[in-house]
Amino acid sequence: MMRRVRSSRIILTSRAAAKAPGPGAKPLATPCSVAYPATATPSRWHSPHMQRFLIAVAAVAVVPLTSCRDPRAEANIAQAMIEVGTQISQMQQDQATLQQQMDSLRTVVARQDTIVGRLAGMAGLPLPQR
Repeated sequence: MMRRVRSSRIILTSRAAAKAPGPGAKPLATPCSVAYPATATPSRWHSPHMQRFLIAVAAVAVVPLTSCRDPRAEANIAQAMIEVGTQISQMQQDQATLQQQMDSLRTVVARQDTIVGRLAGMAGLPLPQR
């Protein structure tokens, strides 16, 4: 790219346009833009239709490459997921058992606290407040 300074604006032009401008060729007046001579046409690779086509071709080419996986690795992953599910289920059962034991112990402690309170009341002993 070549820079030309015109009235405190920088206008970028291609080297080909700067060397051999066509008749009536003027660079675009927008600052810092690529300017083509009026007679030149942009490359067909830069057209929006061609760019969309190239993106589509690239996407179609990448999909088969990413979808091919080793069946043995897939089976190992599936087995690991099954084992994780089993472990989570066992942990949930253990947690439910522990919760049931805690509830049972709370009931026993409450019953014993009531019995101790009654015995202390019959003996005339004061109970400390909690």
